[in-house]
Amino acid sequence: MFEGAGGAIGVDAFESASRIAAWHLSEARRFFGELALPAELADAARLDRWLIAYCQREQAPIVGKNHVRQHGPLRDGAALDAAIRELANFDRLRLGKDGKRLTLQVNPVLVTP
Repeated sequence: MFEGAGGAIGVDAFESASRIAAWHLSEARRFFGELALPAELADAARLDRWLIAYCQREQAPIVGKNHVRQHGPLRDGAALDAAIRELANFDRLRLGKDGKRLTLQVNPVLVTP
């Protein structure tokens, strides 16, 4: 944890501490930013983050709505539907159909590395 007996702080230690502090600041902004949002927008932001991470991990821009409801951050049907509407209004996704299956088509710009 601590190196040396004391004295001047080295450049490496300072840069490491700066990265840690920057990460904590970023997380605090994200956390408190969500608290300031209305519940519907906070739900939409959580769903948006989850969908992007999922699509990047699975390398597929289309996800079944039932899969999102079972594995995503919003299990309540009404909250999920409201978040989907919000994201569709912002062109973050499109609701589609594959036969009888409802799908969420994430905007490819958001999932392309």
